[in-house]
Amino acid sequence: MCHGKLLTSGPLYDPNEEEFVHLPTGSGMLYASLFPARISQRGTVLLVSDVFGRTPFYRMLGHRLAGMGYRTLVPELFSASFPVANGDMEATFDRLGQLDQTKSLDQLGVCLSTLREQDAAGHVVTMGFCLGGTLAMMLTARHSFAGAVIYYGFPARKPATEKAPYIVLDHLDDIGRHQVPVLGFWGDQEERVPLDTVAAYRDGLNSKGVRADIQLCPGVRHAFLTFDPDNPDYQVAQRSWDQTHQFLESTIRPAG
Repeated sequence: MCHGKLLTSGPLYDPNEEEFVHLPTGSGMLYASLFPARISQRGTVLLVSDVFGRTPFYRMLGHRLAGMGYRTLVPELFSASFPVANGDMEATFDRLGQLDQTKSLDQLGVCLSTLREQDAAGHVVTMGFCLGGTLAMMLTARHSFAGAVIYYGFPARKPATEKAPYIVLDHLDDIGRHQVPVLGFWGDQEERVPLDTVAAYRDGLNSKGVRADIQLCPGVRHAFLTFDPDNPDYQVAQRSWDQTHQFLESTIRPAG
């Protein structure tokens, strides 16, 4: 489920290019990894992780985005909670059950405000996965920024099930307040996010005239993004990542 670990056969990130920062918020201190752009900066990305938190997978993504010219902040959603061992699902969901998503949204709002102030042109995109995708969707109805990339977020509240054992805040009613372009990816074999809610999300955005490209990627399930060429999801994942790159380029214009 989601991206709790980074396989050794996949790409790694250089810890020497990772800065550790903390942001005071009204909901407590938020710790984060910051990856400065390694080429001429094109813009800024707020990268929001899944239920496992700021794992090596997301730090690898931050490093990858920095190499594309995007200064990237990866906050630790569970800054106020306890660490969990890799693979300990019971502890992961115990910790998730203690997460106040309203406070998380407030903290991410502080991240957005800080990043906009620090970006010369104010060009900030949010990118979120699973839980982080859900929070990124909610942010689009609460803040103004350049765009949002959503990977397999939960568009609506659903009863807890064995495959989706936690309940997320419902925000389909927020669609009328969406302010930013959205690019979203789900697998057409998705086993955790009900696809009827994805369709409702897509139709709601379209009905409000929001620029939105909501895609069901063929033959893949939840958490399909990979950069490992030996992974069977690699080709589909890379097509989605290429589209993400194009979305960033078309949404964020370089300063000057």
